[in-house]
Amino acid sequence: MTDTVNEHEMRVVALKRSGHHAIIQWVYANVGGGSLFLNQCRPGVNPFDLKHIAKKPGRRFVSNIEGITPEQSCAGQHGSKSALIYNYEHHCLEEIAAPIPEQIRQKWVGVSARQTDILALRDPFNNLASLLKVYYSGTKYSVRLLHRSVELWKQYAHEALGHTDFLAHRLTINYNRWFVDETYKIELARRLELSGAEAGQQEVAKWGSTSSFDGTRLDGQAAQMKVLERWQHFADDPFYLRLVRDEELWELCEMIHGLPAGVERLRSQNYIVVPEMPATAWVPSLLLGKGRQLRNRWKQWREVTAADPSATD
Repeated sequence: MTDTVNEHEMRVVALKRSGHHAIIQWVYANVGGGSLFLNQCRPGVNPFDLKHIAKKPGRRFVSNIEGITPEQSCAGQHGSKSALIYNYEHHCLEEIAAPIPEQIRQKWVGVSARQTDILALRDPFNNLASLLKVYYSGTKYSVRLLHRSVELWKQYAHEALGHTDFLAHRLTINYNRWFVDETYKIELARRLELSGAEAGQQEVAKWGSTSSFDGTRLDGQAAQMKVLERWQHFADDPFYLRLVRDEELWELCEMIHGLPAGVERLRSQNYIVVPEMPATAWVPSLLLGKGRQLRNRWKQWREVTAADPSATD
C-alpha cells in the first residue's frame, strides 16, 4: 500500500483578480501544520514543474516545512504535509478537469488522504473592474482576455450552481461573502477541517500581483479594502459597460451573489456604449506608454461613433 503524503490536497480554481489568492492565504494560515502552496499551475502538467517554479520561485513555491525544496519535490520526493494547495487561474474547466491516470497523478503530487476542489468566485462586476484596472495600466492583459473573462465567469457560475459537474470534489467559496461574513468563514474552516478561521484575514496576498487598486498599501488592514465597490470606478466607462451588459451574467450573479447595491444603474439606456473593440494583443507600456495607449483607445471610440452615430443608441 502506498503511503499517504498529503493529509489534504486542495486544488483551487478561479479567475484572475477574483480574490482567490486572499482565500488561499487564509487557508494556508489556518491549516495548522506543514503546508505547501504551488502558484499558477498549468492544466495537464505536473504542478511540481521545476522550470515553471524557477521563473518566480518566491511566488510559485511557498512552504512552511523546513528543509523542503522545489528540486526534491519536482523529482517526486514528496514529504508528509498537512496540506498541499495548488491553483489554476483563468483556465476553462474542461482543461482543468481533463482526466489524468491516477498512477501519474500520484507520481506528480503524491497520495492524498482527502481531495477538495475549491471554486472561488467573486461577483463579475467587481472582478471585471479589477481586470480592467490592470488593463488600463498598460502593463498586461488584452481585450481578448477581458472578453474571455466574461465567458469563463459564466462557465464557473454554472459549475457553482451545479448545472455542470467538472470538479469532482467541488467546494464553492463565494468571495464576496467570505470577505465580510465571519460566520461563513467559520463554516468553511469546518468543512475544510482547518485549525481555525482567524489567521491571515488582514494580510494582502503577496503571491499574486497584489490589489490592482491598493497594491500592498493596506497590508495588515485588508478588511478596509473596498473590494465590493470596484465597479463604481468604471460605471461611466464605455468598454466596461460593453463587458457587463450580458443578461446571462446578471442572472447568474443574482443567483450566486445577489446584485451589488446600486449596480442596476449600469443597465440604464442613458449610458453610451461604444461598438465592440477589436481583440488586440498585449502591448507593453514600455513601448507605447500608458497615456498614449489610453489616448489611442478613446480616439478609436470617437472615430467609430462619429462615423456611425446610431452605434451609441
